[in-house]
Amino acid sequence: MQFMMAPSLHPKTIEPETKVNILLVDDEPKNLLALEAILESLDQNLVKASSGEDALKCLLKQDFAVILLDVQMPGMDGFETAKLIRQKQTLQHTPIIFITAINRDEAHVLKGYSLGAADYLLKPIVPEILVWKVSVFISLFKQTEEIKRKTLELEAANKELQKTQFALSQANEQLELKVARRTAQLQQVNEQLRAEIVERQQAEQALRENQELLQAILDNSPALISFKDPQGRYIWVNQEYEIISNIPKEDVKGKTDYDIFPQDIADRFAGNDKRVLQAGLALEFEDIVPLEDGIHTYIAQKFPLYHSPGIPYGVCGIYTDISDRKRAEDALRQQMQREQLLRTTLDHIRRSLDLNQILATTVTEVQKVLQADRVLIFRLYRDQTSRVVAEAVIPPLPTTLSMTFPDEIFPAECYDFYCQGQPRIISDVINDEWADCLLEFMQQIGVKSKIVAPIIQRVEENNSNLKTDSNSSNTPIQNSKSITTAAHSQTVAQGVRKIQNPKSKIQNRLWGLLIAHSCQDYRQWQKAEVDLLSSLANQLAIAIEQAELYATVQQELNRTKEAKEALRVSEERFQIALKNSPIIVFNHDTELRYTWIYNPTSEFTVDQILGKLDSDLLPPEDADRLMSIKRQVLTSGVGTRQEICLTNSNEVRYFDLTVEPLWNPDGKIIGITCATTDITEQKQAEEIRRALEVEKELRKVQLRFFSMASHEFRTPISTILGTAQILKSCAKEWPEAKRIKNILRIEKVARNMTQLIDDILTINRAESGKLEFNPQRLDLAEFCRHLVEEMQLSVGSNYQITLISQTQCPTAKLDEKLLHSLLSNLLSNAVKYSPQGGRVDLTLTCQEQEVIFKIKDSGIGIPLEDQRHLFELFHRGGNIGNIPGTGLGLSVVKKCVDVQGGKISVTSEVGVGTTVIVSISWIP
Repeated sequence: MQFMMAPSLHPKTIEPETKVNILLVDDEPKNLLALEAILESLDQNLVKASSGEDALKCLLKQDFAVILLDVQMPGMDGFETAKLIRQKQTLQHTPIIFITAINRDEAHVLKGYSLGAADYLLKPIVPEILVWKVSVFISLFKQTEEIKRKTLELEAANKELQKTQFALSQANEQLELKVARRTAQLQQVNEQLRAEIVERQQAEQALRENQELLQAILDNSPALISFKDPQGRYIWVNQEYEIISNIPKEDVKGKTDYDIFPQDIADRFAGNDKRVLQAGLALEFEDIVPLEDGIHTYIAQKFPLYHSPGIPYGVCGIYTDISDRKRAEDALRQQMQREQLLRTTLDHIRRSLDLNQILATTVTEVQKVLQADRVLIFRLYRDQTSRVVAEAVIPPLPTTLSMTFPDEIFPAECYDFYCQGQPRIISDVINDEWADCLLEFMQQIGVKSKIVAPIIQRVEENNSNLKTDSNSSNTPIQNSKSITTAAHSQTVAQGVRKIQNPKSKIQNRLWGLLIAHSCQDYRQWQKAEVDLLSSLANQLAIAIEQAELYATVQQELNRTKEAKEALRVSEERFQIALKNSPIIVFNHDTELRYTWIYNPTSEFTVDQILGKLDSDLLPPEDADRLMSIKRQVLTSGVGTRQEICLTNSNEVRYFDLTVEPLWNPDGKIIGITCATTDITEQKQAEEIRRALEVEKELRKVQLRFFSMASHEFRTPISTILGTAQILKSCAKEWPEAKRIKNILRIEKVARNMTQLIDDILTINRAESGKLEFNPQRLDLAEFCRHLVEEMQLSVGSNYQITLISQTQCPTAKLDEKLLHSLLSNLLSNAVKYSPQGGRVDLTLTCQEQEVIFKIKDSGIGIPLEDQRHLFELFHRGGNIGNIPGTGLGLSVVKKCVDVQGGKISVTSEVGVGTTVIVSISWIP
């Protein structure tokens, strides 16, 4: 008897890892392209199918690790395809992930899971989640294939073992004779078994390595990842979660959010998990989480995890830290607010010398930006007292406005410190080193933290004490809205000369303090807040210097008052002689300053004008225009006469101006003389005449409108009444088809009347400025397709309306109502003026940030003389004959295009046809 020897088993050569197949099923090529782009990084075989039938063909030829299946497809949809896949024995366990952007309701989701779906994803797809899910199924597929191969090898080894056992039973009788030989055979079999065990251990090791790889990926992800059961107990968290929360993973497992976080945060987390489980969909939340290093903001993407029957067994959460982005946004917003405050305050300083208004604006705006409980301005006086001169405070905190304080509350060391221009930042007033003199007062008004910025003036040193030289008195400086430019420039120049004098010594003088209080809580002031307060304090110092400069200028003006009075007396006789003349006569020097004037307007006195420039008296635009005319005469030596308009007391006045040069005996121009007459009444009479002409034209338009409306409404109303009366008297005897035909006639006439009313209302809204532009997300191709179908049903089979889409148009934000109105009017016109059986083309083209509509017909065309009046109300071409119409359509189109910021152009040839092109910028 021969012994059956088991074949020698040798380890197989490890081949390179093969790529697995992934089936992508979608009827839209752009969706297939998007999925292919997302999964390209997996480096696997991506097989695409554009329908359920193609997908089934692919499944008959190849094995797939996972199927990504679109639900909404023409013909065989995703659910039907999945059902047929599951009927095949070999495909019952192939994972299917449904993807849809339409079927979001719970019934469709449950239906997908009932067909054995591994997951149900809604668009838009988060690429990272899709890649992660697909990579898991790829890993499972490879592991399954490896286990199958090992199983087959084990079965083969088992058969060999059975053969060996059978051979052993046959050789039992000869066992003693062939012990040595049989022992060798048994040793060989044992070696084979050990090899099989080693291979199985290697397979288990590979499985462990895959699990470790997945664990390493999750642990090294920068996002926090967690799994919870439906009761909210943590099943697993990744390494980043452990690092951020500073809680070991082993301690987190089995706990709930209530064991880790405060009650309010745990309530929010648990509520979000509940919403995900109830919706059965992936949801996104923004969560604020307190950690040891402060408050963090996370974007949480949570989705349910399902067993194969569709029963959720947990919630997966992926948390991405966006705290830095949030802080950057907050910092940018605060920076913009600070810049706006600085611009507003500077504007007040530069436009006005009203110091009280500047101070009030400053404290109000600073309080808004810093969110401070109180902002005040503290002023120092010559008598060594101090007072709060401006304040913005949140009720019911006590006010400090107008409080006067003795010298001891502001000792010399404080004064010396602030004179250096340095701000003070006090986070806790109790620990302030100057608390002895201020603590009791700070506690009375409820201050916990504060910032103090000094308001410093640069002054020339004198023998008096700098502290007591702050102001001339305890009375605020009175300001005015006008200032003499010449005196201002002279005073400034004198000040500059003093500063440049090497013998003069410039020192800082403390005018007061700009202070912000925090009373509700202790506050750590930010550097940007301190810088803002310091900048505003510097600007306030400039405002104060301007006010003091104005007081100096006023003194200079008073000293010249007597000289001006003498000049006034010398000119009085001449003025009386020409008292009733409407002419204003005046002279300028070569700098265009007024040196003499007769009969000025009531807005200014002679004293207010002399020595001034036009820029000191008139609005900037008026002054620039007037001075340009005068400067031209000074330069050229040639006089001029022009008509000008000026704004006086918010009223526009027109003047006839004559300008001539003044020469000295040497032939040099020493100035100009001007004469001007107010011709406003003449201009107004002319405007009234033109207004009457416009009114007359408007009445003509109204009469045309009433004529059109009476005709356009009377005819369809007569049709409706006649048809209704016939239906009322004869409907019972008529067959159903005839009754429906008459009802449709009424419906068509009613639609035409509705369109006419809509056109009239559109024009009325546009003329009154009430035509609104409300852009909404719109599928342009689908919109045009529906519009063409609607118009085709309206015109019947006598005309052919064709939609031509030359490019792939994205979903854009446009006003659907305005778009429908303008396109339906253009298509209606194209059909109306085309012959029976004619064709009208609507071409849709999308370019960068612009959509173009082209409507082309082969109708009667528009005469050249009518094309310049195309968009005028009630205008119709001279070649329309008996074709009915209102003359409103193109006016409505123009209004709809204009309100959307679009453009419209028309090209037409009589007897050939018309092409209208409308281009509108769209919002992505």
